[in-house]
Amino acid sequence: MAGNLSFTQYSLEALFKEVTNMAIPIYQRGYAWGADQVDDLWNDLMEVIDDDQSDHFFGQIVMNNSEGKQYIIDGQQRLTTTVIFLAVIRDALLALAASDDPNGSEAVIRANDLQDDILGKRGKFHLEQSDSVRDYFDTYVQTPNAFNKAPKTSKQSLKNIHQTFTLLQKNVANDLHKYTTTNERLDYLKMLYRHLTQSFFVITIVTPDEAAAFVIFETLNARGRDLNASDLLKNHIFRTAQHELERVQGTWNQMMDALNNDSGATTRFIRAYWNATRKFATEKSLYKAIHNHITTSSEAVQFTEELAELADVFVAMTSPKNNAYFSDTKVVDMLTVLKDMGGKTFYPLVLAMVKNKYSEAELLPVLQKIYSFIVYNFTVGGLVANKYEKTFSTIAEQVNDHRLTSVKAINDAIAEDMISVEQFKESWVHFQVKTEKVAKHLLFETYYQDEQAKIDINAVKVLILNGNIENANQIGNKVLITKEENVRIRKQNQPIETVLAESKFAGTRQLAEVATIDADFVAKRQLAALSMAAGFWR
Repeated sequence: MAGNLSFTQYSLEALFKEVTNMAIPIYQRGYAWGADQVDDLWNDLMEVIDDDQSDHFFGQIVMNNSEGKQYIIDGQQRLTTTVIFLAVIRDALLALAASDDPNGSEAVIRANDLQDDILGKRGKFHLEQSDSVRDYFDTYVQTPNAFNKAPKTSKQSLKNIHQTFTLLQKNVANDLHKYTTTNERLDYLKMLYRHLTQSFFVITIVTPDEAAAFVIFETLNARGRDLNASDLLKNHIFRTAQHELERVQGTWNQMMDALNNDSGATTRFIRAYWNATRKFATEKSLYKAIHNHITTSSEAVQFTEELAELADVFVAMTSPKNNAYFSDTKVVDMLTVLKDMGGKTFYPLVLAMVKNKYSEAELLPVLQKIYSFIVYNFTVGGLVANKYEKTFSTIAEQVNDHRLTSVKAINDAIAEDMISVEQFKESWVHFQVKTEKVAKHLLFETYYQDEQAKIDINAVKVLILNGNIENANQIGNKVLITKEENVRIRKQNQPIETVLAESKFAGTRQLAEVATIDADFVAKRQLAALSMAAGFWR
């Protein structure tokens, strides 16, 4: 891919003069800079001026050369702010020219040159905004002396544009007041323009296609990035929709509402959905896969409608407390357990089952099998979860194309990749668990089976019996206590032995009778639960 990329260093002046066909795609979010970012820019410029710096790096600009335009993939906010700043300088020059001063003519020339050479003219501005803000931006920012006519608006991106223009205009006006003559004010504005456009420079990366832009976007430093990966996916879908754009926009927005407009969650959901219905795609290959397979407006419509239908399912898996899809409390409880256990690789399978109309009663035993898989392979077995992403994606694909047609067949497929009982037992003897949420479930299912009905797993704490022994995080060295009992130990400094003896749970009270809780006792206690654990989770 590197051979198809173009890397160029530009001053801001050279960029706007030489690249006159820059455009912000439809998928980009609106202008988002606030007062803090504007202040940072102003302070940076003042430092450049004070130190007479010739070079100040303003960031990278990633562009995709397509359809005769250079679409801005990364750098929208910086370039938009630059245009606003230049428009402020232009209007200040025109205001200076309006005074009865012989030097007014030079101010007019400077303002006109800035407009023509840097900003461009209506219908051919060098930076074309996306549809959501274009009319406002062209009319009141890019057009000379029009900002004071800008109407009030409730749209946040337009309010941000107005605020940035106002803040920069105020800063420039405050500095101009320090000078008494028109010549001095003209020199100040010329200096401001020179340092902003000639000292500030960017590195542009121009890609031949959106897939290359996606990869670059994913690997660039995340700090200060202007959009999320889901925005690039959205762009392709919207462009592919063509005459169905309005319909696709509606279903996309429906999905985003369900996901609380979380761009990161959107990307994860789209990938989970893709891996539920098609060949497995990694994070880096996701865009390419979607780009290659969603090529018609009808496919774009079907794709977004299925996303909208399944978004609530994804929310229920990733945030069971916000479940708005499943009605069976046992399913919701099981999803909560899987979240506590750190499970994520199973998402495609659940999406595939819901998409293919499996009932919640059919889903529950599959979730229970996934729970067993997680405990066997990851929690106790110590294997890396990412290794099994493709496993669950493959099972999901088989559900989706009806090669697996029953709960038994699905669970058998899951079981094929579980470690053996012998491997589990070998790992159980010495394994440790540091996470309290995970420890809760392991303790609950082993040492407290006889009193589960009176234990609210969400209202208990995990107590380490002896923190001074080696391998103190072994499950045999831990017990469940109530939150009240935890307060007695942690805040009221009551003896552990006393609290254990008076515990609400019988499985915990038994430990008060042990004379010495040392490494040997912990090892024996952990070993005693081996057969129960191996059988329960198999």
